[in-house]
Amino acid sequence: MFYVGVDIGTSSIKFIVLNEKLNITETIQREVDLSINKDNTVQYNPAQVYELVRKELERLFSKYGHIRVGLSCHSPSLVIMDKDGNPLETIIWLDKRAEREVSDLLALINERELYYKTGLRASPLFFPAKILWVKKNKPWILDKAKWIVQLKDYIFYKLTGEPYTDYSMASETQLFNISKKDYDDELLGILNISRDQLFNLEPSIVAYKSKEIQNTEIALGGVDSVVAATGAGVVEESFASIVAGSSACIDIPTPSPILNYESGFETYFHAIPNKYVLEACLPTAGLAVDKIRELTNTQPDEYLGEESAAPSSNLLFLPFLMGIRSPDWKPDVKGLIYGVDLSIRRSDFLRAVYEGVAYWIREELEIAEKLGLGIREIIASGGMTHSTLFSKLLALITKRNVRLATTPEVTGLGAALIAGVSSGLINWSEIPRIAWSSIVYEPGEESAYYEDRYRLYIRLKKFLIELSRGSR
Repeated sequence: MFYVGVDIGTSSIKFIVLNEKLNITETIQREVDLSINKDNTVQYNPAQVYELVRKELERLFSKYGHIRVGLSCHSPSLVIMDKDGNPLETIIWLDKRAEREVSDLLALINERELYYKTGLRASPLFFPAKILWVKKNKPWILDKAKWIVQLKDYIFYKLTGEPYTDYSMASETQLFNISKKDYDDELLGILNISRDQLFNLEPSIVAYKSKEIQNTEIALGGVDSVVAATGAGVVEESFASIVAGSSACIDIPTPSPILNYESGFETYFHAIPNKYVLEACLPTAGLAVDKIRELTNTQPDEYLGEESAAPSSNLLFLPFLMGIRSPDWKPDVKGLIYGVDLSIRRSDFLRAVYEGVAYWIREELEIAEKLGLGIREIIASGGMTHSTLFSKLLALITKRNVRLATTPEVTGLGAALIAGVSSGLINWSEIPRIAWSSIVYEPGEESAYYEDRYRLYIRLKKFLIELSRGSR
């Protein structure tokens, strides 16, 4: 048997194939059509995503014979389906059309109450605001709605014919009571949604036979960030998964929900049974790197060599090019470049972005520690970890050991490993030995160089947040 991880990203789908020795035998990427409009809406076709997944899995079955598949997907991404399983309306996580509906939601339920029910702050990201937008603008859609689901669960349903979701996906809809481990009846009543319109709940490793592809079982999998944490081997407390790709996500496993409204962290289910995660998200990490490269016409070899431990300039970069998600929830905050003088080189801008992302990570880890979480080691993955400089800076600035994952593609690997656990090939406790590399960056005396700069970063961030309030 071969194990296939399907990582459904916003603009592409990646497939990772493992053999029974859990070695990667094949990696495939397929592009997805995506159109972002000026009004912050996003055109996204779930039927196209399904066809891409189905065709690739059919090809892999033809090549390997018997396959077991694990799914991962961006979230929260709403798909409203009719009685025949066809999508009527899709609003993915990137779509901001429901911004005005957040205030409508808060007229129906107090935000603190909403948070302590769901572990999530009020936001256009989540299902309640999106459903209110559909009610207001396309009420006929809800009249025809049979199912209200996440995109991953639409794909699972089309592949298997089974109406199931996993706990991580359900708990990131904001329709789910994190303490009761079930959908919240009060929230459903406020939104006039029936439980019958939501998929049944099962653990991430539950698998069903595909009705579309022979000798293929599909495991439910989960939300991309917790599947990535799984692929990074972050299955126990005392470790933090940091995936630094286009965005940056910090996921810290916990044995029970940690609910603290003032901290602002997202709290929802891990892919690992009976575990939760505390999560923080920065929308623009690698995207900020790409933007600075574009503006300065800097090539990778111009900054990869800049690996001295000490800062090379007084430049500070606050990488909030699309605002800040959790734990600050400040979508209107803008980025900032501070400290430009005549001595600045092009490569200094790239280094400043790396430092800025690392400062953000340090701040969130320190807040998590104040909530009682001891973090012994960071497991880092994602495209930014291709840079030795970034990985070194992350260790120096956070003052923690930074271990690299065996592959930057931890989400696809995590989905494939969930398929492996689902089949009984491995258990959860064996995943770190598969996922962790031997490459570890350690903090040293050079960390002292960054203390004053970190304090300045905190002051500048507070200034930006105040500035965004005054500009509304």
